[in-house]
Amino acid sequence: MQKPSKPTAYTENNSTKECWKNSLYKNFFSDRKKLFDGKNYPVVGKGLQLSDPTIKFGSGAYTFKTSDVVDKANWKAGKREFQARYKKDAKKFDISVKEELTDGIVGLVKYENRGDANKPHYVVGLDFSNKGLKANAKFNPFTGFFKASGIYDAGQILPGATIGGDLKTVLPASGAPQFNVGLLYKSQFGTTGAAFNHDGLITVNHVLQVDKNLSTGIEFVQPTKDAVPAANPLSLGASYKVDKDHEVKARLNKKGELSMALNKKFSPECDLTIGACVDASKPDGLFKPPSFGFKLNAKM
Repeated sequence: MQKPSKPTAYTENNSTKECWKNSLYKNFFSDRKKLFDGKNYPVVGKGLQLSDPTIKFGSGAYTFKTSDVVDKANWKAGKREFQARYKKDAKKFDISVKEELTDGIVGLVKYENRGDANKPHYVVGLDFSNKGLKANAKFNPFTGFFKASGIYDAGQILPGATIGGDLKTVLPASGAPQFNVGLLYKSQFGTTGAAFNHDGLITVNHVLQVDKNLSTGIEFVQPTKDAVPAANPLSLGASYKVDKDHEVKARLNKKGELSMALNKKFSPECDLTIGACVDASKPDGLFKPPSFGFKLNAKM
């Protein structure tokens, strides 16, 4: 008996992906992410995805996340934040507190238990913001892990230009660090971005807002090392707002994988995104009944 074929999956490019979770570089290519980031296209294999529930209390808000892997609670109000996570599978937990120390500087203290109560870990960090520069850093004095990221508005040097990057390494330096460096340039002809990472991948993209409803983009990835080929050398993307409640998106890569998404807003607090992916390189790829993935986003 022949096994059923798996649904077509879109090959993601991680050449502009941040080095660590809370890196400022995560949203550096924000225009590009709207068209090409997989989070905007529900994956068929994941079925139905639900957003984390959020409950507001006064000036703050609690966000809860429960899954088979982790329980998480987060409270945030202004520049004050508290977070607690418990990883069920590894029986590890961490608790962190962020507080504004002075104007433009927010401090972080984090306690981690990695399964051994006799060997706790501590992390300290800072968020900095002043005169066009945003930066953050974290350091674990016991393991030597150091993470940093920054974004600088270089408009005084070149109007419309922004420089960004991030870094993850072990101090004292041992081995090659993980890093990203990027440049953005915004003009009347759209937003052009260029990036280079530790894998030796050069990424160039351009996003053009044709009118208030239509946005288009192209992205090219070139490897500089034979050992690290580009997963997705060329991609095209487009987004079109049908009306205030409906938006359609599509992205097509060099392999012929066509990913599509439809976003439907039911209210300011609730929207649903439906996604599908087909193999446009095959004659029958566009005519097979597609499978869908769904992502429901609800706010309170």
